[in-house]
Amino acid sequence: MDNRLKEMNDYILMIEKKSSDLIKKYQKTNQDLNSAIQKIGELTNKLEKSESSIKDAKKNIDSLINKIKNGRF
Repeated sequence: MDNRLKEMNDYILMIEKKSSDLIKKYQKTNQDLNSAIQKIGELTNKLEKSESSIKDAKKNIDSLINKIKNGRF
């Protein structure tokens, strides 16, 4: 009976170890995904700002061209 209990204990310890390894792997993957999501968000914000800056620059150029055409420069 003691031998059977030892086998069960060893099996449980092995399962705990594998479970712990899987949890660590999942946590690492989750951290990597969160990091990637954060970087994507930052790049999206930069892109939106860049697009906004381009639109503002175009408006300013158009305004300047109109002022020059109308002699109000």
